[in-house]
Amino acid sequence: MFQNRLNHKWMLFVFASLAVAFSASTASAVGVDEPDPDDDAAITADDAAAIGVGERGPRGRRGFGRDRSGEDGPRERRRPGAMLWNRMTDEEKEEVKAFVAEYYPEVSEALESSDEDGGRPRMDRKNARMLPEILRMHQLSIDDPQMFEIKMAEQKSRFQLRQLVREYRQADDESTKEELSAKIRPLVVAAFDAQQSRMEQEVTRLEKRLEGLRRHIAKRADNRDEEIEQAFNDVLDGKAPKDERFDRESRRRGPGRGFRGPRGPEGAPGAPEDEEPDMDDEGEE
Repeated sequence: MFQNRLNHKWMLFVFASLAVAFSASTASAVGVDEPDPDDDAAITADDAAAIGVGERGPRGRRGFGRDRSGEDGPRERRRPGAMLWNRMTDEEKEEVKAFVAEYYPEVSEALESSDEDGGRPRMDRKNARMLPEILRMHQLSIDDPQMFEIKMAEQKSRFQLRQLVREYRQADDESTKEELSAKIRPLVVAAFDAQQSRMEQEVTRLEKRLEGLRRHIAKRADNRDEEIEQAFNDVLDGKAPKDERFDRESRRRGPGRGFRGPRGPEGAPGAPEDEEPDMDDEGEE
């Protein structure tokens, strides 16, 4: 009897599995669209802050979307580009449109038509994914124009390179391939040089940051008693010791991802929110 029960349960499991598989194959056969992972992408508050939609407005360290915590209603699962766009004020949208028209003309038309569609950008999936990066670049153009120009040159070279490589791979005759190849090589050189400049710039800034941190640590060691007394008083007053921000650096997303400063390599520490990257004056408030 026990064996019969097991056999019965096993048959039910097999039939259920076959039913699920059959329904999935039927949906595919009749052309039912499967959910698109990109369409279901949800953005959290931290994600928004990291790409420039945060608390302090269009020219603050956290970029666009100041103090609109209750305007969006329940958090929806939507494309990141559309969510970011809907959180902006009209003034912020116009500022971004002007920036996009100058540096990303291929996206400009989609943004211009967005207000006719309830404020949602009517752009394809590719351009919707570009919007967060465009906002990063816009903030970078304000915070660090030199790094912005370097990264912009790199982006343009790579964009043109992708287009020509696609044409090259689709070409059938050797003469066309040879002509395209002659155009591709200079772009490879330009992209490499721009990337090299960006990497050198980032290393220089990291070295400057590291030098400032070393000076800061040495200053704390020299003023150990005073620093301890200040930390003691802060604790009694219910304040976090000011140098806890130093400990938080390793958990930051990197410069340019939610606070002022150029975007750094993955995992690199960023500057404190209330100070410049050079820490000569850190600890003196």
